[in-house]
Amino acid sequence: MAQAMRHGYKSLFQRNEYAYELSDDKLKNLVVEVTGKAKSAGSVLSICSSFKACKNFADFSSDFANDDNEVSATIESSNETANRQTSVIGPDLPSIRQVGHVGMSFGYTINLNLPDTDDPKVFNAIFSALKETLLKE
Repeated sequence: MAQAMRHGYKSLFQRNEYAYELSDDKLKNLVVEVTGKAKSAGSVLSICSSFKACKNFADFSSDFANDDNEVSATIESSNETANRQTSVIGPDLPSIRQVGHVGMSFGYTINLNLPDTDDPKVFNAIFSALKETLLKE
């Protein structure tokens, strides 16, 4: 688990290699520093909670937990094992290629911070500008 945490929370461990020893408040400050979010943001609280929950299962005292190369090797060997298992199972099961063509599509998410106003002209101007620039063919 310590290996997985060092891999999954890499940016936290790059800022502080002993992130697992930090108090709750100091951990929250580190997450705020790395993410740039407000201290009271839900994502900051969720990151801290999941970090602490994982930490309960981790053993950071072993030398193996500190070796990033070992983490990468473990992940790569897991991926290779999964690929081998898929190729063994493959002939008996229909693959995507046999079933049919799979198309590709893209989606966009636009977050828009609207001004605090009750004037509908402001909103009409914003949305018409978005329509003109984003919905061109």
